[in-house]
Amino acid sequence: MQEPSIILEQKQKLADLLTKDNKATVSPTELAEALGEGVNAESIRNAAFEGLLPYGWAHRSSLKGQRYVAIPKLAIWNWFKLGV
Repeated sequence: MQEPSIILEQKQKLADLLTKDNKATVSPTELAEALGEGVNAESIRNAAFEGLLPYGWAHRSSLKGQRYVAIPKLAIWNWFKLGV
């Protein structure tokens, strides 16, 4: 079966995201934009805080402080490339 065009587009957007700069991480917003319609940054952020994001993690500066999410490019690459 040939890959659907949406899959090819998402792969290209993901590759573009991973190669756009030399930073080691991407933001939830950047990842949501690359994955396309139906994926939003807040769902990625919430998944990280609930321990459900397999390729990233979350932390707070204090109990009521700013929420931070770390999504390493290497982890994204491995997750999607290996098809886990």
